[in-house]
Amino acid sequence: LYLESLGKSFEVLCHHSAPRNLRFLPFVDRIRTEGTEQEADLGIILDLDSTERLGNHKERFDAVPKLIVIDHHVPHHA
Repeated sequence: LYLESLGKSFEVLCHHSAPRNLRFLPFVDRIRTEGTEQEADLGIILDLDSTERLGNHKERFDAVPKLIVIDHHVPHHA
């Protein structure tokens, strides 16, 4: 919602769809398993310690010029 309020375009990507027990969450319908071909200038990774765990989205995140990792795992390899 914050990025939308700034007029920014964005995608929410995951290599699998949301599990059934989490589908009640607001905006869960925005999660996509396939991204667009649009280039991104920033990538944000949540709850992963490595881009290796991004599945089919790894190459996309490896290509972004700026990457933010928000995670509790140590050490980070992203």
